[in-house]
Amino acid sequence: MINRLVLMTGNDIPFREGNIVIHSPTLKEIGVIGEDTFLMGCQLLNFSKDILSEKDKSHLSNKSNFEIFMSMMSDTQSIELLEQKQKVFATLFLLFPNYTFKFIPTKGIVFYQEENQCGEINESNYELFKKYIVEIFCLSKATEGSSYNPAGEKARQLAEKFKKRHQKLAELKGNNSNEIAIFSRYASILSIGMKIPLQEVLQNTIYQLLDLYNRFELKEYTDYYLRACLAGAKGMKEPEDWMKDIYEN
Repeated sequence: MINRLVLMTGNDIPFREGNIVIHSPTLKEIGVIGEDTFLMGCQLLNFSKDILSEKDKSHLSNKSNFEIFMSMMSDTQSIELLEQKQKVFATLFLLFPNYTFKFIPTKGIVFYQEENQCGEINESNYELFKKYIVEIFCLSKATEGSSYNPAGEKARQLAEKFKKRHQKLAELKGNNSNEIAIFSRYASILSIGMKIPLQEVLQNTIYQLLDLYNRFELKEYTDYYLRACLAGAKGMKEPEDWMKDIYEN
């Protein structure tokens, strides 16, 4: 959907349907709020009823994903919701540094420049906005998911809970730590493995980081395979072409 070269360059991406421009933050910029906050913010912005149980979905059959999301963001009663809402706000500040914005229940997320309204994320473009978020931050390939259990009757009626979509995040976090360190770990590996100063790696966007990391893994195994074969090893799995299109289906 988004031109791959645009994503590879790290340029800002126009979201024409909302009349706004999405900034693709670097790892260094994400570090201002932390990986945990950023990933949870993206997860909530990418809300879908599909992550709920069949029972929970049945209670929400007459509500759209956008209506549920806006209802949670508009909730003023639940203390438990406050922390999650703050993560959404922090993430939006990174994605839209050139705008101010407000959540208006009757409209959506309304964006302003110099106090003039200039764009919206609303019922008609929310699902497309989610696709942009998924593509920009590789959410279909990268780590996703977090448990979510809001309190407060209004929030509970609209979203009983967010289930874990994947277990990979928990595995990478480790059993004894609440801190997410996925991208910082990748940055550290690439810095040492490719002999690039860490500060240079941290100037990459998530898309750029994952592209480099996936390519680096393929190249590393190819080199290892060739060295092992020269040493007489047999029966090893042949490497994939490390120069292949890593985005092919």
